[in-house]
Amino acid sequence: MAVLIVEGRAHKLTSSNGKVEAHEIHTIYSNQEETDTRVVLYLHHAAAIGYKDAVVRTPDNDIFVILLYHAHEIKLTVYLDTGSGKHRRLINVTEFAESLGKNYCAALLGYYVWSGEDCTSAFKGKGKVGPLKKLQKNPKFQEAFARLGDEWSIHHEVDESLEQFACVMYGHSRELSVNTVRGKMLRKMVSEDEKLTAKSKVDLARLPPCRAALQPHNKRVNHRVALYKRAHIAIVEKPKPYEMDEKRKRLTGTDMVIKTHFASVFD
Repeated sequence: MAVLIVEGRAHKLTSSNGKVEAHEIHTIYSNQEETDTRVVLYLHHAAAIGYKDAVVRTPDNDIFVILLYHAHEIKLTVYLDTGSGKHRRLINVTEFAESLGKNYCAALLGYYVWSGEDCTSAFKGKGKVGPLKKLQKNPKFQEAFARLGDEWSIHHEVDESLEQFACVMYGHSRELSVNTVRGKMLRKMVSEDEKLTAKSKVDLARLPPCRAALQPHNKRVNHRVALYKRAHIAIVEKPKPYEMDEKRKRLTGTDMVIKTHFASVFD
């Protein structure tokens, strides 16, 4: 028996007396757009029909963190077959997830997407390992990252905590505003006269994003994590980005507008 999956539809292929028959498996039809998320649905199906173990073969880190989050609810032992050649290895995802705990796995998923993945931007020069070490030392930020994606709209307090963590990531643990951190870092870059000229050796990419850029990033991250957290659901009813903005506009009476003039970089 083999299962062939194309565009979200699964078919069981069986061979008997030289004849191949195909039967659609309706229970795992999905509107999930990516294999990264559909894998979780397939693992639940495998457990439901009696399998005790499953191996996922991929070099993709996205699937690893998604599996870590869902491993606590999948009723079989999940292994990840990753790497190639002498670097190929088999990871017991279920055992690893249990050792980390459910809440920390949720925080890792949120952090992984926030710090940059396929569809979200990264913070230049920061990577993932350094900031992760800071995250490990602070339960408050772990809780904020773990709450990402619980709802389709990001909670205000989560948004504020992520901004504060961005300040910590850029070496200003006492600050709450990325705009304040940008100002301090820029003044340090331009020396004592605090004048930005063509001769100033300033790399603006070393600055954290301003709040007007960070907030849409956080919203995008929340949307992505919400999809990942719902990977076990076959048909996901997800709001469109413009629908989210229309809802926010009705509640606040304002448009979602990002400043584009140069001065806003320092506001």
